[in-house]
Amino acid sequence: MLVGGIYTDLGMFDSSSKKLQAALQLSQVSANKLLEAEVLYKIGKNSYYQGLHSDALQTWQTALDLARVVNCNSLEISVRLSMANALADLGNYPIAMQIYMELLRN
Repeated sequence: MLVGGIYTDLGMFDSSSKKLQAALQLSQVSANKLLEAEVLYKIGKNSYYQGLHSDALQTWQTALDLARVVNCNSLEISVRLSMANALADLGNYPIAMQIYMELLRN
């Protein structure tokens, strides 16, 4: 998973996608929901940095659901912030602002 994130940061999106998909399969086979949520968050970032905001939002929604199941507040906050940024980029300012305000209150 770390390697996939590094590839994303370097803009090597195809390499990142391959590594992250492998990490996702491993997390699902091992039934590690926290790891699965973390990998999905990184897959969403990979999509976001490629300008695929709608794909990122779909992936992040799944990551958010899993983060809530395993009660990982830090991951939930990171995912929600990323979702708000993508929504703002798509011009959906009211929902983005609502998320930002909710995060500030917590």
